[in-house]
Amino acid sequence: MKKVNRIGLDYDHTNIWKLVVNYFKIKYDHPDSKVDVYISPSGRGFHIKIHKEVSVLENLFYRAKYDDCSKRLKLAMSKLLMDKDTDVDILFDKKGNKKVKKIDIENLIGKDRIEKVLKEYGSMESFELMVKIAEDLKKKIKFPKLHKLIIEFDEDYYIDFFNKIGEEYYKKTGYRYEILENRYPYSKWIFVVYYKNIKSLIHLLSAIEEL
Repeated sequence: MKKVNRIGLDYDHTNIWKLVVNYFKIKYDHPDSKVDVYISPSGRGFHIKIHKEVSVLENLFYRAKYDDCSKRLKLAMSKLLMDKDTDVDILFDKKGNKKVKKIDIENLIGKDRIEKVLKEYGSMESFELMVKIAEDLKKKIKFPKLHKLIIEFDEDYYIDFFNKIGEEYYKKTGYRYEILENRYPYSKWIFVVYYKNIKSLIHLLSAIEEL
């Protein structure tokens, strides 16, 4: 079976604790592999690249183990079923005019603390140190401040319409969108768009016009 030279992970969240947990899982499982961490192009998530040659099936296994985006995993498995030689691990370094930003994770955590966590991995001492590391990283890793535009709707047939708008908007800006069930009684669904400034919203209008 085809080999790939890295394992890519895409986290669509800014949860530092989850990042720390998975980072140390990876370091423990792959002590001799280089691990790079980035803030995603949207500024609202993380990318991790594990530089290691693995089979395609191993790639999928490790991505599931380290909590890769479920939608990305499903797409990869679908592509593999259609073509065993296809690239199942695409991780974009750029979306629209936004690029990933590398995090010097080793220096931010400290090599001594990394070694200590891995030496005692699985112990309470290691867990407590990981908690402290996560607290420290929250102060050091800064994310761009984004605003939300929320559109309410009731009819299910609009879901596909707003998905198409969201995908075009994401391609143009790198900022994500969500379609969520509304927890409040005013409507059944909400379309949530994240944006930084008026220029971003102009791209949203452009995406609507192109449909």
